[in-house]
Amino acid sequence: MLIGQIIGRGAPRPVPDAALLQSQLVAKARRDQAVPVRVAATRALDLLPGGNVLLILEEIAREDPDQTVRYTAERLIYDRRQDPARERPEKETD
Repeated sequence: MLIGQIIGRGAPRPVPDAALLQSQLVAKARRDQAVPVRVAATRALDLLPGGNVLLILEEIAREDPDQTVRYTAERLIYDRRQDPARERPEKETD
C-alpha cells in the first residue's frame, strides 16, 4: 500500500525510481502468495494514472485465482470507467 501511496500522492516533484516502484507493485498484485497482499497491491495500483493500469487490472480480474482479488480488480475497473479522465496517459515532461 505504501508504494501506491508514494507514487499516487500527486507530489509536485517526481518520485525517484517511480518505474521500479510501480513494477514492484504490479509484481505483488499479480504474484504474491498472500491474498490480502494482492488485494492491497491491486488497490494501490488504482492510485496510479494512465491506461496501462486498466490493462493490468483487467488481467488481474480475469486471471487471479482468488475471488476477492478478482472482485477488487473488477470494482476498480468499473470505477475507472466511470471517470474517463483517469484513463488519459500522463503528460510527458521534457
